[in-house]
Parts: sequence; C-alpha cells; structure tokens
Amino acid sequence: STLSFTWSDGSVAKRHVTDQITYKPCSVVETYQTGENGYGGKIDITDHYSDAASAVYRSVRLDGQDLLVTDEITSQEGHDAPFEWRMVTTADVVVENDCVRLTHGEKTVYLYCEASGDVSQQPEYGVEQEIVRPESWEPRAWDSYQSYEGFHVVKFSASVAAGQKTGVFRTYLK
Repeated sequence: STLSFTWSDGSVAKRHVTDQITYKPCSVVETYQTGENGYGGKIDITDHYSDAASAVYRSVRLDGQDLLVTDEITSQEGHDAPFEWRMVTTADVVVENDCVRLTHGEKTVYLYCEASGDVSQQPEYGVEQEIVRPESWEPRAWDSYQSYEGFHVVKFSASVAAGQKTGVFRTYLK
C-alpha cells in the first residue's frame, strides 16, 4: 500500500513502501514471530515523510488468514497531517458505508480501518477505476505491470490533528 501526505504548501508526496525500503533506509523497530502476535514486523519510515509528519511507523501482521496494516502517524506542531492510504487490486470493488468490499471470483474480503488517537478526520473510503503509471516513474525490473488494465486503487483519506498529536490507523483485510 502507499501513504501520501499533503505538505503544508498543498503539494502531495506519494511514496510506495517498496520505494521506501529500496531507495532510503528504514529501521526495523520490531518483528513478530509467534502465533500469539501474528507474524510480521514494524518499520520506522519517518525519514520518507519528515516534511509532513514528526513520526511515521508502519507495522504489517499476518494473523491466520487476516492481514493487518497499522500506521502510527504523529503530526508536526503547526499543522494537521492529512494523508491517503492506497492499495492496488484486481478485485471487483464496492465502497460501502464503513468499509470496502473486494470480490474476486467466489471469494469476498473486506477492507476497513479503525482510527484512534488524535484523529481530526475519520477515514473516508474511495476507489479509482483506472490506474495510469506516471511516465516520470523509473522502470523497475521487478515490476511486471507495465499495463494496469483491470486494476483498481482502493483508498481512504484521513488526518491527524496538529500539535505533535498521534493517530493510529489499523487497516484490516478480512
């Protein structure tokens, strides 16, 4: 998934997690290797968003068949930290009131976000039906998707209140 922050001047910085790990170092804060806590880890990606937030941590856990992505975002002193969470999928997408339904063949899963802490805007869900890879993006040998026909972007936008406040966004795929 991608996190995009809106800077104080109104411009947007959109960064994909694989770009974060590949092009700029991230610190592994914690790993989860037991069935009790699921399997996964937590990384510090603050350096990638330092112009928009004081701290940004992402953890990913696989617990049985469920995926949980948690983003902990601390705003800067002078302004809110509005952001957008995005995920690419080939599933059929229906935005419902409090979640997104993803259906592929006979299987249906739901994506939803629980927001807690100093949240100034609760998650608002959406979908983009067409994906266009910007020509400014460098080609990546491992990225076989040069055409994104049939793909959709599932997303939600939210914001953390100004003043070194922290919001926690737990995004589930169940």
